[in-house]
Amino acid sequence: FLTRASVVLASPQDDPFYFIRAISIDPRRSETIYAAVENQGLMKSTDGGSHWKLINKGIRNYLAYDVKASLNTPGKVYAATWGGGFYLSRDEGESWEENNMELGNTAVGSIVLARDGKVGGERIFVETSTDVFELSGEKTTWKSLGDGLAFWNGPQFQGFVLADGGPAVLYLGTEYGLFKKTLGESGWKKVEAMKEKRITALLYHPRSDVLYAGTLGSGGIFVSRDHGKSWSRSGEGLEKVWIRYLAANPSDPRIVYA
Repeated sequence: FLTRASVVLASPQDDPFYFIRAISIDPRRSETIYAAVENQGLMKSTDGGSHWKLINKGIRNYLAYDVKASLNTPGKVYAATWGGGFYLSRDEGESWEENNMELGNTAVGSIVLARDGKVGGERIFVETSTDVFELSGEKTTWKSLGDGLAFWNGPQFQGFVLADGGPAVLYLGTEYGLFKKTLGESGWKKVEAMKEKRITALLYHPRSDVLYAGTLGSGGIFVSRDHGKSWSRSGEGLEKVWIRYLAANPSDPRIVYA
């Protein structure tokens, strides 16, 4: 998945530029791609990105920040909007329904998906500007996971990943450092090794069980190989660069792009 990237797409309105917040590739059909587009909503390509169309039926807020194709269910797609909350599609994005029941904040920035061990089951986590929420199984009501988090003055959360190489752990990157929550346990803990660093991107590679953190003015990229206990700087020449996104080569986890 690619997020917070700016790319050029051919548009139905002949406007050649869109700001792409997120891209998701269908895990069953790689030629089907979904894009979350700021101020335009959701877009879809069925030919590997050569042609695109808007897919906003049912979407009431076009500040789309993230989109994810379901890990388990063909045709199901999820979308996050800033101010409009969470949307679900059951027909490959052709129509959308809003699901914000008990979602205390509809400024949703990111979506993380995880299989929950049940046949077809899926756990959905979203980060908003002030909280983290979970929706699991067939439930339709969101549950807050924000116990121990306290932030103010707009969007502070900059990175959001689930590391499931051992006990499943949510990592949350913020302007005030890195926080972690082990699923099934209460509260969040601040990762002391990354305190006072401005975290702007997170990446977890399941094949290598390695966690990466990108920063702004805090030393560039950091790597942890022991589930976030210790971190080392990586990437010579990136110490002063604003790392907006991190991606790993799917076939070779040793190759990371920033």
